[in-house]
Amino acid sequence: MLPDKGIGSAQIDPIQDDPHVDATHRRRVRHAHQQSRQAVFDTVHALNKQDLSYSEIARRTGRLSIAKWLTFETPPDRQKAALKPTSPLYFEAFLAQCWRDGNRCGRHLLYDIKQRGYTGSFSNLERLLASSRRPERSVKDSASPAPIISYQPGRDAVPIRDP
Repeated sequence: MLPDKGIGSAQIDPIQDDPHVDATHRRRVRHAHQQSRQAVFDTVHALNKQDLSYSEIARRTGRLSIAKWLTFETPPDRQKAALKPTSPLYFEAFLAQCWRDGNRCGRHLLYDIKQRGYTGSFSNLERLLASSRRPERSVKDSASPAPIISYQPGRDAVPIRDP
């Protein structure tokens, strides 16, 4: 009998854990979102050419406000939010300089940016540092590749449940 794939069960997927696959997935999702915005933008302009009222266009497209979209030639780009001291990216220039100087210990970097006003968590900082460490690991690992181990659940496999 195969393991249940319901809520609370987990499967190990070596492909899903690959950072390159994850980046490709994010790129595809971003592209699909851009295409979706373009389709809505084109629909808004097509309905406007049919001399429909703004409220009727908004009702048909599901948009709350379409007046701004009608003033543009192309869909407006989404803007990033301003960085805050809770984000390690706020201290990106300082962290990059420390990284170049050889200071790569997360705890030391946390202490240094806390002195400069960082109010975020250590795990948030480590997430940013992990992206800096990945390229180094790939260069080191390319000399001696690790064996690929595939996971194949047996008959007695029990789904892993989150406590």
